[in-house]
Amino acid sequence: MDMILGAVAYLTFAGILIYSIVNPRETFMLGRRWQYKNDVEPSNEALFVHRLIPAIILIILTFIFITSLIYRG
Repeated sequence: MDMILGAVAYLTFAGILIYSIVNPRETFMLGRRWQYKNDVEPSNEALFVHRLIPAIILIILTFIFITSLIYRG
């Protein structure tokens, strides 16, 4: 049961992170659009950082998930 719950949680977070890597313009202002009257255009550096951080988190999360599968017991 724990393994199924962990897999569902991993897939949920991985899906969100992959969507954030693929569509950084859509997720850049997620939850903050209400603060601005007009559309805000993020810089290329901001989009790069917005892609880099989810990629790093995805790598770490995958490592944790795989090690938990190996050392479960």
